[in-house]
Amino acid sequence: MKHHIWLVFRLPLIGVCVVLLFINCGEDNNPLVDNINVVGVLSYPSEAAGRVFVIRVDDNTVFGDGFIKSLHGTCGSGTEMNYSISDVPVGTFYVYAAVCVVSNCDEGPQIGDYLGFYGTGLSSPDEANATIPESGTVTLDITLSEIIEHDTEPPSTPTGLACSAPDETHVNLSWYASSDNTVIAGYVIYRDGDSMMTVLDTATTDSGLGCDTIYCYQVSAYDTAGNVSARSQQACCTTDQCPDTVPPSTPTGLVCNAVDETRINLSWQASTDDVEIAGYIVYRDGDSLKTVLDTVATDGGLSCDTLYCYHVSAVDAASNKSLPTDQVCCIIDSCLDTEPPGAPIVVCTGGEDRIHIYWTDPWDNVGVVGYRIYRDGWYWMDVTWCCVTDEGLSCGEVIEYEVAAYDAAGNMSARGGTHCKTDECDW
Repeated sequence: MKHHIWLVFRLPLIGVCVVLLFINCGEDNNPLVDNINVVGVLSYPSEAAGRVFVIRVDDNTVFGDGFIKSLHGTCGSGTEMNYSISDVPVGTFYVYAAVCVVSNCDEGPQIGDYLGFYGTGLSSPDEANATIPESGTVTLDITLSEIIEHDTEPPSTPTGLACSAPDETHVNLSWYASSDNTVIAGYVIYRDGDSMMTVLDTATTDSGLGCDTIYCYQVSAYDTAGNVSARSQQACCTTDQCPDTVPPSTPTGLVCNAVDETRINLSWQASTDDVEIAGYIVYRDGDSLKTVLDTVATDGGLSCDTLYCYHVSAVDAASNKSLPTDQVCCIIDSCLDTEPPGAPIVVCTGGEDRIHIYWTDPWDNVGVVGYRIYRDGWYWMDVTWCCVTDEGLSCGEVIEYEVAAYDAAGNMSARGGTHCKTDECDW
């Protein structure tokens, strides 16, 4: 069954009667009402006079969404309402009333289109405010007591925009708050001319940026009516340099030289890097030994007569390390000999005019290289063999002989000695 609703509205003071809407409601299984009158008065401030108004009877809490009846007209003092309702469901509905700023309200209500609203803010009545009974008359007076002016004034332009780049991927932004005749709703951030985000506060961070790149920003404010200010002056920042991930070249020409029994000198050719060489790491026998700035180093405190092997890597300021050089090895000098030989044991045999002196070959940790002979306490000679003959002597002469052994390091043994005598004279 089809249902038909006629809505009649009288404006007695200006002599206007508008028949506004014919609604085909379609099929409905709810109980229906026949010829219910809804009467009342629409009151509004004088500022609304001559404006277009809209009244809607709705079964939804959103103005204009799923409405049952709608009426437009021109505001006049003491405007009366007279609804004639038939063939609609029995129940409770929401009644909305507003005065349009735009030429008409047919396009659907938008925040900012109205000077006044009967209900809560710009949304809906606090609760359902019209009950459709099974029969009789419904009286409803609507008063638009508040004028909500349509805001067309933009906020002031934000000032003091500043930016800083804390690292290679972020830029921090801050600015001074704008002012507005109503309420600032937020700020639009522009990067390199394009809108990128909206924020509520006067500071934000732009992230996910490219390293070593310049970015330029502007800010504009907007209010609750959607008015947008002019853009601020531009502020530009450069993000930090891209992290250095390229290692230096490998050092070349590593050589080593054993200076003595405790030190080895090292030298090599300099490496190159895309930024700067910070130093060189010297490794001994596979372990990090020291870091030096130059292309030479000395390794000290070593053990004598020992093999040591080295390689070197370059490092830059970002701690990128090159591949190590080829390994070089050096044998430290032989250990310093400080141990003297043992003292020789000296024996002799005599003749009429000569004495033969012999001695034992003493022990030494390295080896005896010579002997020093003393005659009656005085140095006589050095020899490298084990025996000597003292000739041209007188018969019956007594002489003291002493022998000390020495090694290649110059370590001298204690003296071994004996007294010797030539044969007695025959006369």
